[in-house]
Amino acid sequence: MAHLRCCILYFIDISEQCGYNIQQQVALFESIAPLFANKPIVIALNKIDQRRPEQLTQEEQQLIQKILDEYPGSVAVPMSTVTDEGIAKVKETVCSLFVSMTCTLASLTLFESLGM
Repeated sequence: MAHLRCCILYFIDISEQCGYNIQQQVALFESIAPLFANKPIVIALNKIDQRRPEQLTQEEQQLIQKILDEYPGSVAVPMSTVTDEGIAKVKETVCSLFVSMTCTLASLTLFESLGM
């Protein structure tokens, strides 16, 4: 994955109905995060129809914030696949980050080809 030009979209089930608590979901992210080096990351806080982000405990909020702090440029976007709330925002965010990354890479390639 390290060689691919992509944007990482990582889902966290904030309702914890998936069978894993937020701490476990963040631990999974941290275990695979080295694969995401130099990639924009969007953390989709899913199932906001079941539990709103503001209902997370302070500890849970800190776990998610830790990801955002450790990976500059990463963003968290709340969403629900049941109600469609936030899905457009997730799509817009991923597309924007990907286009930005692609333009940056294209500029670097151009400068390298010009010997700059």
